[in-house]
Amino acid sequence: MKMNTLIFKGKPVNFVCTDYFNEKYGGLEMILYIKIIMQALRNNPRDMYVFSCKEQGEKIIQSCRCAGYSIPENEHSDLDEKTIVWKDESLQTDTFWCKIDDHGDQWITTFLFPDEY
Repeated sequence: MKMNTLIFKGKPVNFVCTDYFNEKYGGLEMILYIKIIMQALRNNPRDMYVFSCKEQGEKIIQSCRCAGYSIPENEHSDLDEKTIVWKDESLQTDTFWCKIDDHGDQWITTFLFPDEY
């Protein structure tokens, strides 16, 4: 099966994660997280996002919020640490980050836990 290359701002997006992240959420969850990040990059491109859970009554809601500067970064880049780009009912998960770095000819998108930064 051939998978289409994901493109953002004319460059391929490569997704990686730390070994520890892969052990916890590297299965089917990763497909969902990639989809969420690609949607976020289209609608509100930032160099970092934070996934976290919060109890709302008897439900657990996982959300993804902006936590970085606008892409492309330049003298007009603004910091957004509040905008929620996705949320849904979820099982409890640890807080984790998605960091997006411009490597010239490609974007490297890394999923990791805060204590791994």
